[in-house]
Amino acid sequence: MPTAVRILEKVSRAMQRVILQGSDDLCAHCQQEIKFNPKRRTRTRVICNVYVDGRWVRVELYHPQCYGRAGNPYGPVQRTP
Repeated sequence: MPTAVRILEKVSRAMQRVILQGSDDLCAHCQQEIKFNPKRRTRTRVICNVYVDGRWVRVELYHPQCYGRAGNPYGPVQRTP
């Protein structure tokens, strides 16, 4: 009996994630550090897994406002449940 194989195409996407204390990542848009700051209301960053021809090539990180300014290069931001 033949079985169906489902191939999931890996595409670039953007997810919103909490900034971890001690992280020292740079925003791909403004090139400024994405800092953890417990006093700020917004403590999230946008993480983008970038795929080329179905293969993962890199991760890009953005401040949430910079991702919008960059024109949402990897589609709408998916929120963490």
